[in-house]
Amino acid sequence: MIVSRAIQYGFEQLLTAHVEVYLVGGAVRDLFLQKESADFDFVTTEPLDKLRARVKHATYIDTNQPLVTINSPYGVFEVSALNSRLYDNLSARDFTMNACALDANGVVIDPFHGRAALEKGQLQTVRPTSLREDPLRVLRAIRFSVEYDLTRTTIRQEIDGAKTSVQQVANERIGKEVERAIMSDSWLTIFEQLCEEQILPAFASCSKLEVATVDLNNPLSQMERWLVVHQLLGFEEVVFPYKAWGYGKGYHKKVSQLLQVVNRRVERMPTDVELFYEGLANHLSAENVHQAITAEGRSRHKELVKRFNQLPIQSLRDLAITPTQMIDELHVKPGPWIQRLLHTLAVFVINKEIVNDKKLLLHKARELYDETSIT
Repeated sequence: MIVSRAIQYGFEQLLTAHVEVYLVGGAVRDLFLQKESADFDFVTTEPLDKLRARVKHATYIDTNQPLVTINSPYGVFEVSALNSRLYDNLSARDFTMNACALDANGVVIDPFHGRAALEKGQLQTVRPTSLREDPLRVLRAIRFSVEYDLTRTTIRQEIDGAKTSVQQVANERIGKEVERAIMSDSWLTIFEQLCEEQILPAFASCSKLEVATVDLNNPLSQMERWLVVHQLLGFEEVVFPYKAWGYGKGYHKKVSQLLQVVNRRVERMPTDVELFYEGLANHLSAENVHQAITAEGRSRHKELVKRFNQLPIQSLRDLAITPTQMIDELHVKPGPWIQRLLHTLAVFVINKEIVNDKKLLLHKARELYDETSIT
């Protein structure tokens, strides 16, 4: 078996006298598949505090399962303590393909025949109780089976027995696994099968995602992928708990705003006022989603950019008058009315009902103020 320079480097950094070191998990699986791996997980019998002090660029992470991370020219190595037999460490893992190890001499330790399962195209659990012990593994089973083109028939009963318990898993853990799914190269098929399995609440009334017509020739951002999923599900409002999943402040709101733009794009192109207020970037994203869903073949990106660049103003700051000038002209106190009046003037300018000229705008502001008592 050909071992990459990254793995060799990892062993060189970790090996020392009277210490056992093994590469475990996904990196070994990827070796079987002759794929490059971005995840390098090692276990060692060396105490982690001594390892941190001995190896350069090492950081101790005190979590439920303490580990040491090592920044290397090949990426980040994660090193956990091997406090018992290697067999015990491997037997606690989810699937047989992930329950393999490699020693520094290139010897593979595969007590649960993970390599054979891969060669047969089967996804198999290490233990019959594996999915019930941690229902999050049901989501991982869907993702792995799609990414590695494996059948789940051998664990069908295990999935059926555990998938109703997925909602008992901490939201943050679900969020991390769902994020891996949405960013996978096979994200659309993964979500198609999550829908068929009806695992997450959003898929409760879903039987099938119509993914066959989706055009994936153009790359989509993470948020655009989520918008495609919403469109395929037929939801006009956000249905996934991004905040609970740990997606970060404002993510839910951003998806909600973009979803409105996408829903409208299904019916028509934006007006100049919508383009101004919702921003060019949002409308380009909406166009990406629309193109993916409809596969129209004709992109409106250039048209949108041209229209935006031809707008008389592209932000409120571009107006030829300032709030201070309006206050001086109208001889009134500052207040929320200023922004409302500025927005009204902006619409007039965008619709080319008035030229963006200071004198004309001040006159229009006086006229609007007198007519509507906008305060």
